[in-house]
Amino acid sequence: MRQLLPALLVVAVALPVSAADPASRPHLLDEVANAAAAGTLEIEMDLKDGKVPLWMGYSVATEGKLRACLNADAEEGHIRALAIWGENGRLVLRGKGIRPDIIVKSATVMANGTVHEAEYQGFGLWRPILSLFRGMAMKQIRKIRFHTELAELMRGHLLDVEASRGASGAPPSAPEPAAQPAPASSAPPAPAKAGEPTGEQIAKQFLDLIAEVRIPKAHLTVGEKATITFPPYLSFETGEDPVHHSPVVFHLEDTVFRPPQEGRPVFLRARGRIDGVLGPGSGRFGESALSFSKGRLTAGKFRVETDASGTPATTLDLDLFALSITGGRYSAPGGVRIGLSPGSEFAVRKMTASSAGDLAGLLDFDLRGDTGTWNRQGTKVSLSGVRLVTKGLKVEEKTATGHLAVDFAYRIDYPLVVTYPVPDMEPKRVDLEFKGPMALRLALDGVGMSDDGRVDGTYSFRVPWEPIRRGSFEVLRARWIQDFPALRKVTIDLDPKAFGPCGGTCFRTAMTVTAEKASEKTKKVWFRQVCEPVGSANLVVDREARAFSLRDVKVETRCKGAVGWVINFVAPFLTKAYTDISLFKMPDGLPFTIDAVDGTETDLAISGQVHWEPGMPISKESK
Repeated sequence: MRQLLPALLVVAVALPVSAADPASRPHLLDEVANAAAAGTLEIEMDLKDGKVPLWMGYSVATEGKLRACLNADAEEGHIRALAIWGENGRLVLRGKGIRPDIIVKSATVMANGTVHEAEYQGFGLWRPILSLFRGMAMKQIRKIRFHTELAELMRGHLLDVEASRGASGAPPSAPEPAAQPAPASSAPPAPAKAGEPTGEQIAKQFLDLIAEVRIPKAHLTVGEKATITFPPYLSFETGEDPVHHSPVVFHLEDTVFRPPQEGRPVFLRARGRIDGVLGPGSGRFGESALSFSKGRLTAGKFRVETDASGTPATTLDLDLFALSITGGRYSAPGGVRIGLSPGSEFAVRKMTASSAGDLAGLLDFDLRGDTGTWNRQGTKVSLSGVRLVTKGLKVEEKTATGHLAVDFAYRIDYPLVVTYPVPDMEPKRVDLEFKGPMALRLALDGVGMSDDGRVDGTYSFRVPWEPIRRGSFEVLRARWIQDFPALRKVTIDLDPKAFGPCGGTCFRTAMTVTAEKASEKTKKVWFRQVCEPVGSANLVVDREARAFSLRDVKVETRCKGAVGWVINFVAPFLTKAYTDISLFKMPDGLPFTIDAVDGTETDLAISGQVHWEPGMPISKESK
């Protein structure tokens, strides 16, 4: 036999709205209910046996472990129609004195929260009387007012206590807000009566009668520009759906709620499916925080469950999670961090995310940023013009395995030191700026955000030579006074004309060498010899030192004139000065080898291997 308790049924499941109760705060199900454009909902409530005063002259009793059942049609966050009935036990609306006792079996509720129809019978001696005078029972039943907000129903908060009291003629428990006048059909409130319970007290008593609330099934479509949150890692507005205006669809399956009782915190477990189009939003996963303009959720499954303190946690599984990025920051496995620029694309296939901030799945992304850093074993490198690309990077348990392409504008300042074989002349030094595009092609194996995991791959670094050439001239230019066998106190001037690559491993130098002797008193030039030597050398890689230097230097003198001692001086002098000049050394802290150097007349390309693993020293110093 189907028996219902509209009054108890509704209030009995009310959640206490307390700031101290985590489950009373808005969460995912509240947001979905408030934003529902349309849908259907089934609710079951298991009620304990008990009795609670309802309004003046009436109380409600639940007997025989009553199960209350509801079917609701939803529209714009409210019910359009609600059907309520009871199973197993019975619900009795008990009156005092000559007021009839009524067993309520079922009821249908309209969009304004009032009872439209009801199936009922009198209890005890009232049964034959109410079968003849049915209007007497319906008058009492129609005083019941139900909440019409879908969020309230999903929390089990069915009965609008104050509206019901107003309809019954009972005094309100608190002044009614001006914006919420009593229904036109209600009678003026009677004077307050000493000892009459307030609406809040009634709701609390009903709460004690609820054993469990279940939502076996619900199908809800959410309208455009509604806010949906999977705290703390995902929040978004629903996107635009020009055809159906229902961009996101929720299916609830197996939702269970138990109110806090006897010292136990509230319990909530909800499972369901989600699919839809996203508008603007934000996500936070581990050390990454993303903002996006639009996105897509495909074939999603979610779970909400409270912990021992009653605080809800969520888990989200998706076949596809795709976003168009507008900003934020991203921390890639291996220590690369970038500030994200608009135009970046981020997607995860077979994704799992949780309230703990963990993200797992297969990542596909093309991320761009104006600035970034690379942190590895305590070394921090500043990056600019960064681009990260991957397809199918597998992330699980905070580590990543797969391929990652990293492109960025890189800068290394390396000191060029030239030692001229001249007594008392200190070595000359200038910091050369090696700046240009670097490309890393990496294979990650169990790599996390710290130094764990193994990375193998290659890199290439292409450096425009003109800025380096200009810097090198500062250290190559020199002047000193030197004694020769035939002439003492000769001033030597070196003025560089060329210093740079000439294709492949070829390297070329050219300069003007001037030897001049002048009178110390009159400054009259007694002797002047000009040479324009041209030199060639090979760029040779020292793999152990992770550097490359000039070797096999050959100098062609090209002097104007035929002063033998000058000619004999220039070539050996420059050969000795330029042999073994270290042009570049990979900085300590970068796990890069130098395997090859290749140049053109305008730039220099450096390439090698990338490799690191836990406990491995990053670099070796040359002996």
